[in-house]
Amino acid sequence: MLIFPSIIYSQNVPEIIANKKVAEQNYLPDFSCAGHHFGETIIPNITKKIVLATDHGVVPNDGLDDSKALKKSHKGSECY
Repeated sequence: MLIFPSIIYSQNVPEIIANKKVAEQNYLPDFSCAGHHFGETIIPNITKKIVLATDHGVVPNDGLDDSKALKKSHKGSECY
């Protein structure tokens, strides 16, 4: 009787993990603890007013200082 060992893979392992040479040349960040409270708690429901900074003059990625517009957006809210 012949017995052939069989290996069953549920998925292919990415080369960045399987190949040590590739792994040494590429940094693979560990996102296992990413998320709200490390993914261990439920995301809470927001019951407060949401303030959009863009409604108060903030223009993203325009190369200009938005600190005054950000302060303006926080005035009158519970954030400030």
